[in-house]
Amino acid sequence: AASQQTIYIVMTLTETTLLVYEYATDPDHIGDLRDEQHITWVCDSLNAEDLLAVIASYEGWVQQIGKILHVTETAGEKLGYTTRTIAFAEDIVNAGLPLFVALLGEALGIFGDDIGYYCYGTHSDGRVITPIYLMDIELHRDFELRLTLTWGQDPSDLDSHLWTPEIEGSTYHVYYASQGSQESAPYAELDVDDVTSYGPENITIYQFFPGTYYYSVFHFSGAGTIATSSANVTVLGPEGELHSLDVPPDSAEANWWWNVLTVNGETGDITIVDEISPNPPMPYLAGPQDWNRPK
Repeated sequence: AASQQTIYIVMTLTETTLLVYEYATDPDHIGDLRDEQHITWVCDSLNAEDLLAVIASYEGWVQQIGKILHVTETAGEKLGYTTRTIAFAEDIVNAGLPLFVALLGEALGIFGDDIGYYCYGTHSDGRVITPIYLMDIELHRDFELRLTLTWGQDPSDLDSHLWTPEIEGSTYHVYYASQGSQESAPYAELDVDDVTSYGPENITIYQFFPGTYYYSVFHFSGAGTIATSSANVTVLGPEGELHSLDVPPDSAEANWWWNVLTVNGETGDITIVDEISPNPPMPYLAGPQDWNRPK
């Protein structure tokens, strides 16, 4: 009988700051591993919380060096690309569900309520990394707009801000000190306040109301300025990406703003502002003296 060759994928993580790494191209043999006889496979429908539990269930050497997730062509086409492979660093298990969901959205365009059909397994040699395969996905996009902020190492802390029109008799300011709600006014929510570089931070608008929404990014703390932050804002609708905006390289000082865009809550039309400014687009609810009070 012909001898069988065991296929390995080797992954080395040199740092764990980013928690998730994207392969520029799919690793060699990533598809072949699904036919590897030394791997015991389990396939199931999972949301983001279930997927994190699966990743956390891997113990010992495999969990310590990270976990690979590969999006197959069938799932990738529904997410707006072909295939994609990422690697989660070990600290993803301890980072918590909100950050895990944010990273899934940033890296793969997968949101917390999407139901993926994943296949995952264990190798007879427990030291071998077995990728998790996303075979197919059912999209659950119960929002109007999602604004995803990422940035570089410095400044360490940028903040996402959203001002709403009048909703049920009040206007709202969604940011780290008032993160909003999906189920009640303002029907918009900030998922996480990242204070240690990179992001992502997501503000999701679940229901539009007539009037203007204002979205801006504030340099809260850390070396450099908003203009040197390498900040990017990705604008997503239910059907996928609408805009990807990089912070303009204008001159700026500490604690300045990037006023990114406005949204017409009646029509959903987006107006790109893309302006570096010492001031926010709307009054700060707590007063200017509190712009970067300690968190």
